Amino acid sequence: PPSSSAATPGDGNAAALAAEAELRASQRRLTQETRIVETLYMIGQSLARELDTRKIAKLATDAATTAVDAEFGTCFYSLVSTDGQAQTRFVLAGKVPAERFESLPMPRPTPLVGAVFPGTAPIRCADVTVDSRYGQRAPFHGLPPGHPPVKSFLALPITTISGTVLGSMYFGHSEAGRFTERDEQIVKGIAAQAASAMDNARLYRQERETAVELQNSLLPASPPHIAELEIAFTYLPGAQGTQVGGDWFDVIPLAGGRVALVIGDVMGRGIRAAAIMGQLRTAVRAYAVMDLPPGQIMHLLNRLVCTMSSSSAPPSPHPGSTGTHSTAGAPAVFDDGIGEQIATCVYAVYDPAEEALTWSSAGHMPPALITPQGSARLIEDDLGMPLGIDEAVFDEQVLPLPAGTRLLLYTDGLVECHNAPLSERLARLATELVREDDGPVGAGLPAARRAPGEPETVQRTCDRLLHAMLSGDEHDDVALLLVRTRPTRIRKAALDLDPDPMAARAARRFVTSTLAEWHLEHLTDDVLSVVTELVTNATQHAATTSQLALRSHPGRLMVEVADCDGRIPRPAVTQAMDERHRGLLIVAQLSQRWGVRPTDRGKIVWAEMGAG
Repeated sequence: PPSSSAATPGDGNAAALAAEAELRASQRRLTQETRIVETLYMIGQSLARELDTRKIAKLATDAATTAVDAEFGTCFYSLVSTDGQAQTRFVLAGKVPAERFESLPMPRPTPLVGAVFPGTAPIRCADVTVDSRYGQRAPFHGLPPGHPPVKSFLALPITTISGTVLGSMYFGHSEAGRFTERDEQIVKGIAAQAASAMDNARLYRQERETAVELQNSLLPASPPHIAELEIAFTYLPGAQGTQVGGDWFDVIPLAGGRVALVIGDVMGRGIRAAAIMGQLRTAVRAYAVMDLPPGQIMHLLNRLVCTMSSSSAPPSPHPGSTGTHSTAGAPAVFDDGIGEQIATCVYAVYDPAEEALTWSSAGHMPPALITPQGSARLIEDDLGMPLGIDEAVFDEQVLPLPAGTRLLLYTDGLVECHNAPLSERLARLATELVREDDGPVGAGLPAARRAPGEPETVQRTCDRLLHAMLSGDEHDDVALLLVRTRPTRIRKAALDLDPDPMAARAARRFVTSTLAEWHLEHLTDDVLSVVTELVTNATQHAATTSQLALRSHPGRLMVEVADCDGRIPRPAVTQAMDERHRGLLIVAQLSQRWGVRPTDRGKIVWAEMGAG
């Protein structure tokens, strides 16, 4: 008879079935593990792209709650407000309605829950109600009234690699024994990725706040008072989750009642873009003080930006390196844009006495002009090349700006949109510019109140344009500068002079008669002294034809002498008893301020005198 230990066909079938069952179980486990890896990868990708701490907490909590099949999950995290105060926030996930948590207090540092706060280790309980640490902190004994029932409990801190605790996550289920060691490992993986994303968001927020503060400190807080202009400007940083850009604007009073209007945009993001913006704004102000023409200012700015590009180029890779660095899936929080530096700019000078605007553009968005009759057009001719290109040439244009004309300068954030072509957006801008609406046109924009026939204020127009053109989630910042010319009360008179010794006498007769006609006889003596010195200098040193111009502005009188010699006069350093070369010293003594303005034909020496 066969031995009892001999194999039978039934035994072989059983072994095969067992092996097949084990194989299927292994495949199921592999499938589950693959799904877990895919889940962790997908949530990691989503978290890495996010820069809003609340959204990070919500993404992580939703994913973890689903992965471990918890009935509810919650994440508590801290945010530091602008005044430096830490605020605790939380998000919820799962099947339990959020309303059940609204009236509940924040987690208390009980022996069970409080162990998570320092970030030491996770806590996993098969049945929290029988845990020795549960309900052991008087006067609290268990869950607060209204809390969903909990038996299975899983909690862990959100901790950075450096050990900083950024928050904590809690998961619950009304049945016991629902959370396994594998569930704990899954949640730990999600929490680690959430910690990295939150830390990244914190660093981004700090950089953004620094850049915004830097930018705001460099932009004018309020428009200067210019009698001949109504001025409004607005700056809006990009939506939360984007970096601040390099937009800027400025309004600079110049000699002779003229005003410089400036707007620009530095390519790039973050602190570096804001810092470069500050350098360019400072340079523009310095060139404006020198009273240089717009085209020349653009030329000098271009040289400055080209110098920045060459000095900030990245170093060559080390020998043998590929020179590449992968940052796939991560946001460019510190995108400094090192390398070629590009910027755009418009510099325009409005002369109220001539009711004209002289301007030059370096690749900037076309200015918009709205006539007193209400028609609008974009000035798209000769916009030039951006700053930062060696071969760039910058032309000047002159536009008439009669009283009641509005001029809008803006950055590309106002018109660029990912789902509409630029031409369409510019056409819409032109349409919005000529529309005036007394009613509210958007949330936060109150109804305008003005008398019949009274024009819309430029500040109202700025607010209305922002509401009409922007959706609220733009990634680029926006700067607007809008002015309207006012009727001027400027009187002007001019006299052409030949380069001969009699020029000063003719100039004095002209001054005396003009001031008498303007009822400014009380200024005659001082103005005669200034005019005599300026005309004599032009006659003796320039030896060209010249022109004497007087401009009477409210509260001041401008004296200008133009000649065809580009050399700049400077006050001479003389000996104590030397009576020569004192002309400009006399001019400086008798005027409130004086200066020299280069022109295409030569120069203008001017003096501003009080006319009160």
